[in-house]
Amino acid sequence: MRWLFTRDLLLTLLFAQVSDARSLRDIEAMLESQSARRYHAGLPKVRRATLADAAATRPAGVFTGLLSAPIGRATRKLRRGMGECLRLIDSTSIPLTPAPA
Repeated sequence: MRWLFTRDLLLTLLFAQVSDARSLRDIEAMLESQSARRYHAGLPKVRRATLADAAATRPAGVFTGLLSAPIGRATRKLRRGMGECLRLIDSTSIPLTPAPA
């Protein structure tokens, strides 16, 4: 399979986050080792190249919009306590040096 639905990419990324995956190879291996759970979640078998293509072409706005909806409905007290949760959800690294041309 060379494409992923947004839902499948989101579930895959959430699984990778919870599993502490460090690379596309880790994600692929963990999904393969959890085939029964993957099946029940409705996730297809995914290859590294497909994950890379989906992550590169999918706009990040889809996921930020998805996260902002439930946060907007949370109570003020709960929103104050979400700081640590948000760090967990968005723990992507940002390179501090420009990419080579």
